[in-house]
Amino acid sequence: MDGNEKKILFVDDDESITNPIRSALFGSDIFVEFVQNGMGALEKITHDFFSVVVVDLNIHGMDCLGLVNRLNSLPNKPIILVSFKSGEINSVINLFQVGVYDYIQKPYRSVELLHRIQKALEVAEFRSINNQLETEKKKQVRKQSNLNLRKEKIINGNSDDSSDDQLIGNIRTSLSQGAGFGALVSLIKRIEKKAKRKGEDYIIDSSLMESLFENGQAAKRVINLFEEMENIGSNDLSEELLSLSDLHQTLEEILESQRELINLQNHSVVLGKNAIAEQNVFINGKLEYLRKAFEELLLNALKFSIPNARIYINLSKSPKSMKIDFLNPPNRDQYGNYGIPESYESLIFEPFFRMSRLVHERYPTLDFGLGLTYVDKVIRKHNGHIKSFLVKNQLDDLGASDFVHFEVDIPTVVLV
Repeated sequence: MDGNEKKILFVDDDESITNPIRSALFGSDIFVEFVQNGMGALEKITHDFFSVVVVDLNIHGMDCLGLVNRLNSLPNKPIILVSFKSGEINSVINLFQVGVYDYIQKPYRSVELLHRIQKALEVAEFRSINNQLETEKKKQVRKQSNLNLRKEKIINGNSDDSSDDQLIGNIRTSLSQGAGFGALVSLIKRIEKKAKRKGEDYIIDSSLMESLFENGQAAKRVINLFEEMENIGSNDLSEELLSLSDLHQTLEEILESQRELINLQNHSVVLGKNAIAEQNVFINGKLEYLRKAFEELLLNALKFSIPNARIYINLSKSPKSMKIDFLNPPNRDQYGNYGIPESYESLIFEPFFRMSRLVHERYPTLDFGLGLTYVDKVIRKHNGHIKSFLVKNQLDDLGASDFVHFEVDIPTVVLV
């Protein structure tokens, strides 16, 4: 069995439930196994991993509470659901205090069973992602001074790193490929060559003029973007108190508005809901700018993800900040690399820097490699920070060994 499969273990001595459960899950990508008691469950789990375990409240031998405690003591603990019959709800509620995630009432109804199991599997996915992120953070040894030295060498032309050719080439490409400043220069030269004088007027091919207008608009967008970033730097963005629920709703609205682009390469996006219920926790900010920054991070993930991939967005709260994680399995770039090389993890936020020379015209991200620069500017103005690094991909087998992880961290305030 592949560790990426969705596997459920039912612990129940009622053999009559087997066929109804298999029928309810038929056609899904969920693999299910059955054992009759707690010892059988522990033996099964020692040899295989199950994302979700459904425990009957009245199992024989080891009781339900004892099994729940043993499952929660495992290094890689599963998501636990409890099944029960009518009249036993009070006993189930008590189990929520010891780490049970959800319950399912018997007799099982197919739609409800599938819904609750899918929710539990989604939680299991995000638990796995969070564990990976914590492991990766412990491995991360970031030496900002070295990165600053590298950037200084590049600027001064003193770097002996051959990969700097990619940096310079991509900056040049940003200003010359597709609609933009370089294209404007080329168009003007072509117009000078093709234009015919007629009295005090010129006769110019309409297709050239249309291209000129199009590229002029692109250049104007860049100028407007720089003006917007300048305004962000000079204005106070702390005029609104935004709850974590406000931010979660904004992310939901972004996903709905970008549904067509999400479907473009058959992507799917999973939005996590960890620890967003605290109504007295806020960030100071301006939702208009945060929405645009989050949208840019989503489109960036869509552009560079493997087709058919699942992209994860997780909103959570740490003791003093709000955190949003964007994770996507990246496609291979033109240099044969997956994701963002470690030496570029800071450079990608610099103006005009692009990892790829390719232009993704189907995705309306900000022009000329300025998208992540804009995001960084917005997050910093909210007294936060954004960073990017690779995380091992243990959730799918589409071909990417790592996730590209963008981590946004913004300090919170607590109203008492």
